[in-house]
Formats: sequence, structure tokens, C-alpha cells
Amino acid sequence: MDNLEVDSSPEGHPDDTIVIHTTPEKLKEAERQLLEIQNLNPVPEALGKYSLRACIFQFCQASVLYYFASQSNSTWYWFTNYAAPEEDALSQPPRQPQSQEVCGFSILWYSPIFITLSGIEHFCCLYFRDSYLYYIARNQNPFRWTEYSFSASLMRVMIAQFAGVTDIHLLLLIFVLTALVIQLGASHEIFNAKARADGHPQNWRCFYLSWFAELTTWFLIFNYFGMRVKGGSQPDFIWVIMIVMFLLNSSFAVIFTLQWAQIPPFDDYVAGERAFIVLSFFSKTLLAWIAFGGVYRRY
Repeated sequence: MDNLEVDSSPEGHPDDTIVIHTTPEKLKEAERQLLEIQNLNPVPEALGKYSLRACIFQFCQASVLYYFASQSNSTWYWFTNYAAPEEDALSQPPRQPQSQEVCGFSILWYSPIFITLSGIEHFCCLYFRDSYLYYIARNQNPFRWTEYSFSASLMRVMIAQFAGVTDIHLLLLIFVLTALVIQLGASHEIFNAKARADGHPQNWRCFYLSWFAELTTWFLIFNYFGMRVKGGSQPDFIWVIMIVMFLLNSSFAVIFTLQWAQIPPFDDYVAGERAFIVLSFFSKTLLAWIAFGGVYRRY
């Protein structure tokens, strides 16, 4: 058995030393209890039913959307816009860009892909049920954040293309910035899960930083959409996508804020989780079918 000596006197006098008998195992256990979340959320059994219903419906509609995408004749293109070659590049700055086509495909392919990703996430929550419940009880859901990093980013790229963004580098930037927003949300959960459980103040730095990336993507999208509107009238379904998806996307931030600021009706973490399941399902389904109806009707 080891001796852990703790000096309790201000002067450090040897006669005032307190000797605590402990072991390395007990120290590790004490450290674990300090780091682990002790105040767990009660997780209702009905939460799994949300994932089950969403999983079944997402896979079913993804199958239908894969078929429709394969039948679409519309083609949307990606371009590069590098500066045109200069005769005297050493003495002149780059001037007008020169667009070159990279590839073209039906924009409807985005829909079944992000719907499938959503279905996979719900399936994982069911298959790895113990891990899912473990994290939910501790104010976290890494399954959700992993899926959102890809599905929400694809949705944002799809919206950007509807707005008129064709540069492959801008689309990649929008994808990465959206994924960054999602991962900053995940980081907020990781860093503040114990603080929330123990009733301590939270660190909102990641949440605030996420707004820079979030607003940048929407600035690019609405800037390009504004130029398209100036150039001529746009199909009604694109207006609907721009407005509705911006409002729905903002709703995620509102729910996250209410959930982590513990403001009713989302002061309970599980209530926020249910809201995310419903909102994610609704926003993905809405975008997929508005896009399908609009593209098939107009193009």
C-alpha cells in the first residue's frame, strides 16, 4: 500500500503533514468519478420508436427517389473558374476567369443520398442501441452529428446549386463549412455534457464560432440567388426551397440553443433529441420532394 502525503500547514512544517493511505487503483477510481457524468438523463423506451419509424420511412422513400433520379433528364453542371492564361504572367496580375466544365449530372441524385444517410443513422441508433442510450443519458448523440456532417452538407450544396452556384471550389467550400458548423455543435456537446449534468456554467465558444461558418455559406447562396433573380424570374419551387430551407435550417439552431440553455419546452435533453429527429426527417423529406416536383415540372 502506498502513502500519499499531503502537507496541510502553510509553512510546510513536517509535524503538520497528513498521511492518507491509498492505492493507485483508488486514485484512478476517484479520478474516473470526477470526470464521468454521474447525473444521467432518464431515457424513455419510446425514443427508440422514433428512430425505428424514421429508419423505415427514410429507406422506403430513398428507394423511390433513387428510381426517379435515374429517370431524370435534367443536367446540372460543375465548373472550374481559373484565371485565363496570360501572355506575360510575370508582369500582369490574373484577369478574367475561364470557365471549364468538370462534370454534369441530375441534381436529383442528392436527395436519395442524404435520405439514405439519415436512414443509416437511425439504423445505427437501433443496432447500437446500448451506445445510443449511453450517450443520450449523458447529453450527447455522436450518431446524429456524424450523419449531419455529411447529409446537411450535401443538402446545402444542393441548395447552392439551385441558387446558381456552379463553381466546384465554392461548392466544396460550402460543403466543408457546413460540416464544420455541425462538428462545432458536436464539440459543444462533448465539452459541456458534464457541466450541464452537474448544473455548472457552459462554455459557448464553439456555438458562437459556428455562426461565422454558417452565415458565410448562406451569404454565398443568397448572393448567387440574388444575381439569378436580377437576371430574370426564377421558378417558384426554387423560391420555396431558398426560403423554407433557410427557415428550417435556422430552426435547428433555435432548438439547439433552447436545449442547451435549458429553456422549456426543450430544457430536457431527450425532448431536444426528439425534436431533432422530427425536424431532420421533415426538412430532408421536404427538400427532396420539392426538388423532385420542381425539376420534373420545369426541366
